[in-house]
This record gives sequence, C-alpha cells and structure tokens, in this order.
Amino acid sequence: MDGYQSSIEVNMPADIKEWASDVAKSYFAELPDGTYARFSINLYVGRGKERNFVVLESYVNPVPGDRNLEYDPDNKAPSP
Repeated sequence: MDGYQSSIEVNMPADIKEWASDVAKSYFAELPDGTYARFSINLYVGRGKERNFVVLESYVNPVPGDRNLEYDPDNKAPSP
C-alpha cells in the first residue's frame, strides 16, 4: 500500500540531549478487510519498574472503505 509503513521504531538512547521519558505518536491504518482505523500510542518510561507503561487509544470505522474516524458520542454502545 502506498504511504503506509509496516512498522515504526522509536530510538531513544539515554545519552542524547533530546531524551524524553514519554513519547506520543498517532497513526492511521487501512486494515486487511478494507476498514480504516486511527490510533495513538503513548509510551512512558521511568526509572526501574514503577512507571513503565503504554497507553493505546483507537477508533475503527466498521464500514469498509469509509475513512471517517471522528468520534460520535451518539453512536456509543451502551455499557454492559
């Protein structure tokens, strides 16, 4: 697919001046079934094990070929 990457690498050596303890990235993807998704990934790195985690937020449009990925609160599924 044109314009799409199959993988992303975040390279953050400890000795660079621009080192940060968190990284936020946002992406769009076309899935194999023709649907589209938007997702963001936040990586948090701390000292030791007390603050190492990943936060993933995603939206998928279930209609194949439709690229609209805006959140519509009126279409929110009811809570179980």
